[in-house]
Order: sequence, then C-alpha cells, then structure tokens
Amino acid sequence: MNRLSTLVLAGAVAVLVLATSIALAAQQPPAAQPAGQPSTPPPAAQPGTQQPPGAQPAGQPSTPPPAGQPRAPQPPAGQPPKPAQPGQPATPPPGQPATPPPAQPATPPPAAQPPKPAMPATTQPAAQKAEETKPKLADRVYVKMTTSMGDMILELNQEKAPITVQNFLSYADEGFYNGTIFHRVIPNFVIQGGGYDADLNQKPAKAGIKNEWQNGLKNLRGTLAMARMPMQPDSATSQFFINVKDNPQLDTPRDGAGYAVFGKVIQGMDVVDKIKAVPTAKKEAQSKDSKEAAPVTMTDVPVEPVVIKSVVRAEPDTVKDAIEAARAAEAEEAKKKMEAFRTDWNKGTEFIKGRGVDVTKGATTPTGLWYVDVAPGSGEAPKLTDRVKVHYTGWLVDGTKFDSSVDRGQPFEFTVGRGVIKGWTEGVSTMKVGGRRYLLIPPELAYGVAGSPPKIPPSAVLVFEIELLGIVTDQPSPPPAGQPPAPKPGQPATPPPAGQPPAPKPAQPTTPPAGQPPAPKPAQPTPPPAGQPPAPKPAQPPPPPGQPQQPKP
Repeated sequence: MNRLSTLVLAGAVAVLVLATSIALAAQQPPAAQPAGQPSTPPPAAQPGTQQPPGAQPAGQPSTPPPAGQPRAPQPPAGQPPKPAQPGQPATPPPGQPATPPPAQPATPPPAAQPPKPAMPATTQPAAQKAEETKPKLADRVYVKMTTSMGDMILELNQEKAPITVQNFLSYADEGFYNGTIFHRVIPNFVIQGGGYDADLNQKPAKAGIKNEWQNGLKNLRGTLAMARMPMQPDSATSQFFINVKDNPQLDTPRDGAGYAVFGKVIQGMDVVDKIKAVPTAKKEAQSKDSKEAAPVTMTDVPVEPVVIKSVVRAEPDTVKDAIEAARAAEAEEAKKKMEAFRTDWNKGTEFIKGRGVDVTKGATTPTGLWYVDVAPGSGEAPKLTDRVKVHYTGWLVDGTKFDSSVDRGQPFEFTVGRGVIKGWTEGVSTMKVGGRRYLLIPPELAYGVAGSPPKIPPSAVLVFEIELLGIVTDQPSPPPAGQPPAPKPGQPATPPPAGQPPAPKPAQPTTPPAGQPPAPKPAQPTPPPAGQPPAPKPAQPPPPPGQPQQPKP
C-alpha cells in the first residue's frame, strides 16, 4: 500500500512539473541559436536602401526580412515599443502608420551593392565627347623631298608646331611644291624655296598662318623654318628655308617675332650642302600680284634652277633607317656638347682656384650660375631697377682676359634688370655694396651659341670678378633743417611778393630760321666696347622673308 501511494504521488508531481514548463514556454521568445553557431545580424541601414521592416498598418502584410536574417522581435500586445537606437527608426505601435526615417546625407553605396548604370552618351558634356572623338596626331611626320640635286628626308615636329606642320602638309598633299625651286641660296645662311617656279613666276598661295616661333625649336643647322614678310609675324604661307648653319639671330624677335622652326633634315644634308654651293646671280622675277607689273630683281638666285620635283609623305617604317641614324647622331652630338661643357666648367673652376680663391665655399643657383664671395659686403643690396657702379674683369676659361674696367680705370654703370647678360643680372642683384665675388657663367646665361665675336666664342663659359662699388642715385641731398627745399629746375627760388607778377619763365629754344641748321642735340652715350657684359644686339640683317627683296645676312 505504501509503495502504491508513493508511485501515485510521484506521478502527480511529474504531471504538475510538465504543466508548469508548458505554461512558462508559452510566454518566452524564440530560443537562441545553439552555442557555437554565429548569428546573422541584420545589415546596417544604408542611405538610399530599404530600412528594416517595422509594424505595418492594420490589414497590410508586413514586409519579410531579407533571406537569411531573423525577423525582428515584436513587443507583446499592449506594451509600448522600445526606444529606437541612435540612427534607427522607432517601431510604431500596431495599427499606426510607420514614421518615415529622417533624411540621411548621400554617401557612396557599399561595395556589395551593384554599380549604378553609366551616364547615357547623350548626356555627356559636349567638350568631353569632342575630345574623345578628336583624332590623335602623331608627334612626328615624315616627308620625302625629291630635288634635281638629290633627295632629303624631313622630320616635321607636329607636337611643337602643329599649325605650321599642317600648313606645310596641305601644300605638299596638293602637289603645290612640285616644280617649284630653291630661289634664294646664301652659302653662309640659308637655302629658301617653295614659292616660285623655274621661270621665276610666283605661285599664288593661301592666307598666312600664326607664327609659332616660341615653340622651343631653334634655328640650327639642318632645321626647317617658315619664311615670312618683315614686320608681319603671321604672314608665312608656302615658302620655307633650311638653315645651312646655326642662325640664333632668327630666334630673336627683332620685328615682334622670330622665325618658326617646324622640322629638320634627318637624311640628305649632303644634298643641302651641294645646293648651298651652286653659283648664284641676280634675276628678274614676276610677282603673283600682276603679270603686267614690272618684274622684281631678285638676288642670290641659282644660275641653274634647283628644282623641287616632289614633296610626299613617308611612312615611318619606310624611313626607319634614317630615323634611327638621326637619333644616334643626336645622342652623339648631345654627348659631345656635355663633355665639352664639363671640360670648360672644370677649367673655369681651376682658374678661379688658381687666383687664391677657396672654391669649396662656392654655390650654384637653380639657373646654373656659380658664384663665390671673396668679400661679402656690408652695404645695401641693389634692386632690379637700381643703377649700380661696378668694377669687373672677364676671362675665358683658358685664362684669356677679354675685357676689364679695372684696366681702363673707369667703373662701369648699368641698370641691374636690363642691358646686361642674364648671369650678370642674377649675380649682381644678390650682392651687397662693398662686396666682391667671382661668377662662373654657363653659355645660356652669357652669350649663348652665338657668342660675341671676335672676343667671345660660341657656347663659351665665362669667368667674371665683380666688385659692387655702389648704387647710383640722382636724387639731391636733403637741405639742412629749417631751410626750404631746393627749387625744381625752371622754377624761381622763392615766390614773388604779394601783388607782384611772377618771374618770367626761362627762355625756350626756338625753331631756327629757314636755311639754318637746327641746334645740336645733346651727345648720346656710346655703347660699351666689345666684350663688355651688356648683351650686344645681333649684327645680322633681317632673316629670310617671303619675298625676294631681302638683303643678305
């Protein structure tokens, strides 16, 4: 009996425990994932993407969560929703519409999102479309010029002179140059052609083009440049010339511009040298303006016409050997020039050192100027507009003295910012009054490839010793305290007493009577002797024009 009672009691307890567990389970949220399994959190809200769903208005189904994400737990009925976390929208009570989330600033979508569709081609900027469709031009174009004295391969630099190259090619493509001649041949200057036929009739050309003389290309031996009219920079048409020697004066804007280089001969300089050596004479030519006009006398015309038979484009592959040979020659020439410069530079340094100067204290500026101070000076530094007084001596790097104000016993005066070579402008402007320094000046800051004949050779490195004596001022000294300032020229020293007329003005010079010579003008200063630092003006006459009346260089 006792055993049966115990079994009954145990069964009742088990039933009671089971009922209690079932009741409690009905009130708990879903069980957490088993230990060791990562839970999948909902993705962070991104601007421009759908937010995690909240309670929907009554009668509308809720939006299911993304696949693989658990549904957000809902609060029990009758309880207020939990406060929203920062940056997350609050979940409204059942039956109320969801509050729209606040506007978020636009940020780039996450990498997981698909890229936005590309902008249609019709909405791209017009300038961008034009740039994309614009044909790309080759930097170099090659042409073959066949003459009665041989062939030449020309390399045209379309990168540096696009307008000029296209102009030349337009004439070539039309066959304009076929049958024209080299009508102006000067052995120590240029050979010029492209405008006259063998009977010296000038061919009608197109309008002039923009002068691209500032493109960095120089009028060196073998280069191809455009002829034009003097005093008319943009007057080049069909006529061109080939430099038979370096002509740096053609890079100088003496009439507002220089002469535009647009190519060079890479094969056939032997032909150029044969053409420059032909006999020439004066001949009469017919202008294109009028067949009835009087003929024009041309000088330096070959006795036997040198005819340009054709000018045609050449594919780079067909002139590959000429291109490679030209590149090798350029590299060799650059190497020789650099070696020569280094040799001269070292000679200049040794020369200064031999005069008892500690060259280890020297410095080089960004432009390449080297200087060393022997005495630093304690006075004022001049401005670029100041007129200064200096003593100087100049040498070539082999020790040849080419000029000296000290030897003449007369200081040299000049305005720092003009009238002298660039090396002097930079070197003197950084000195102080009372200072003395040596300058080692590279050719590009001195007289360049032209030099200053006969004393300064081409591409010369120069040595100068300069002493800055003072800054010249024409201003009168201030008067002593209590005295009025000195009167200006032409003005009376003191004003007239009240009631008296002013003093008469000084007599002005009058025009001389007819038949008498005018009064002489004050003497003008003469230029410094050859070899002094002011940069000399080129002595050559105007460069090759588009018309034949130009004098020889």
